[in-house]
Amino acid sequence: MKAEIRLILVLLTGLLLGGCNKHNTKPRNSNCHIQSVTLAIDSSSTSLTYYADGKLKTKTISVQPVNITTTDTYTYTGDTVIETVMERIIDSYFFSKTTIQFNADGLPLNYLEVQDTAGSIWTKCDYIYDGSQLNKINYTDFTGMAQTYTYNWSDGNIISEITPFDTLYFDYYTDRPNSEGAGIEYALFSREGIVREWYYLPFLQNKNLIKSISGGATKYSYDFDATGKITSTAIKRRDTLIGVVKYQYECP
Repeated sequence: MKAEIRLILVLLTGLLLGGCNKHNTKPRNSNCHIQSVTLAIDSSSTSLTYYADGKLKTKTISVQPVNITTTDTYTYTGDTVIETVMERIIDSYFFSKTTIQFNADGLPLNYLEVQDTAGSIWTKCDYIYDGSQLNKINYTDFTGMAQTYTYNWSDGNIISEITPFDTLYFDYYTDRPNSEGAGIEYALFSREGIVREWYYLPFLQNKNLIKSISGGATKYSYDFDATGKITSTAIKRRDTLIGVVKYQYECP
């Protein structure tokens, strides 16, 4: 249940921008960008801007009426992406900075997040692959905590996630290719706050759209436009609707 609650929070802020080139720079439909995301059950919204080459530049999340605003800024140098996060809650400000290193195939090797200017509060994840498929994430933090998350694949899709807490199983719409807006990109890597916002990284590489998690306890359904882009994702938990995420695109 905790994972599903976190899923709602992640849906407020996240996008997976699968990469057409190195460093996950463009959505899978390279002719269009997701410009905004709204969670239909409240007044939360996410706005995105891009550099001229298509790389993600900023992500701004607004949660109303509680007056929370988060702005993430992305800079790119060689094989490294730096995300700087400034969060405002009423009149208080919180800062974090994350450095992400990629391999030659554009997949993340590791990230280091610091949550204070001294660098004493930190979390780190190392990504281990079997070819292009994510096999394992090793998590550590400044408290000495160390955890391992393991992923199993079949026919091009992640079918299970083994965590220190339990195991999740995944089913897919085998007639639909994976696309931005797919639910699995928000469901994974969000448990217990781990890998807080790295669903925009291309470590999933799933072939198909997620349909359900753990025997149908969480279900995903989608609406599409005439070109096949996802316009909304509906999420049900034990047949109760817990969120509808809507997308707007900017196309040249």
